[in-house]
Amino acid sequence: MEAGAIAFYNGYDDFQNALKGMGINEHDLCLEPDEFYKRFNYDIQAAYQLLLSRRESWGFICRPVNKKNGTKAFKILNHDDDVREITADSVYFAMEMTDYVFSQWNEMDNPHKITKSKNGSPVRKTPSPKNIKDCIKQSFLFDNNKMLYHIVECEDAYYSDHHPFNTQWHDYAPYYTTPQDYLRQKQGRQQQPWNPNPSYPYNPGRKKTLHAVPFLRSNIKPVALKVVKKTALYENDLRIFWNYPNGIPLVIR
Repeated sequence: MEAGAIAFYNGYDDFQNALKGMGINEHDLCLEPDEFYKRFNYDIQAAYQLLLSRRESWGFICRPVNKKNGTKAFKILNHDDDVREITADSVYFAMEMTDYVFSQWNEMDNPHKITKSKNGSPVRKTPSPKNIKDCIKQSFLFDNNKMLYHIVECEDAYYSDHHPFNTQWHDYAPYYTTPQDYLRQKQGRQQQPWNPNPSYPYNPGRKKTLHAVPFLRSNIKPVALKVVKKTALYENDLRIFWNYPNGIPLVIR
């Protein structure tokens, strides 16, 4: 699972009760959207969103952890926006956001460092709706093991003075991309899981800036999701089906 994925690791009984309340089961979560709608007469995304309302059941994946004893774990952001470590085996279901919206981002000193004020606070601003809609999502940054950010590129960033954050941090300018940033991006293109910047190569006539979107629960609003880890019950039932397509043979003694 990549950074930014939504991992369900807690409250499995509550998870199952939520499915029962919707009249579906774990198999149904993996149906194609058209098939799901045909069977239940509502969008599968609505089911995913209802599961997300179980806030304490899931967290955002920050990065994988390889333990010294050979086991695997994940650093996650939990429902309180705190970083916690969980075992990989504890994740019973996971989804990936194929689209989301946000309301705020942080300024950056460079592509790898978040801007901090003189008192150590992050410089967080509210961009315009157009900036949010048109920005290009790039890599993830797990800053000092404390917060997960999604780096985005923007052209002509605009900050309305009607937002108090924008007024408070007016003196802090955004980071403007350089030719070196684009060269590093080109070299790392094959190694990274995110989409390359379609505006490459560097164009000095277009002033573009980088910003860091914090993965706070209050800031990230999933729009579209897809399943990236099916439940063990689904996998076990699927395995039985492939091994016994005509049903499990019964031996009567």
